[in-house]
Amino acid sequence: MTKKTYSRADYLAFADDHTVDFFYRCISELERIVSEQGWQLDKYFQSQWCSFKPNEDGLAVFGVAFESGKGRVYLYIKRIEPDVSHLEQWARFNKRYDQLEFLIEPRGARLEAFLPLLDKAYRFLG
Repeated sequence: MTKKTYSRADYLAFADDHTVDFFYRCISELERIVSEQGWQLDKYFQSQWCSFKPNEDGLAVFGVAFESGKGRVYLYIKRIEPDVSHLEQWARFNKRYDQLEFLIEPRGARLEAFLPLLDKAYRFLG
């Protein structure tokens, strides 16, 4: 069975142009970080998110997602549960998916600010 591939048009069925554009900008920024760090991760698109993982069948390390119809884009980082009470940015721990989620604002912090947490999640796989 062939896995479905997702395009910009697919995402526009769930979110407006601005949200989809920002979603892709965040993915590009994560790609740059992955490349600069020399991490062996590839991106895999799903219905409302894009995960970065070592291979198609591997565990996701982190990724970007959007909430359908809400115009919110967030970064998720898997399998770490640090204390987020000191963070100014909206954050929550999603126990169901074992991931820390950060709302990313188009004018807010760059994803580089999350490098220590991204690195911790990547090293967890090792």
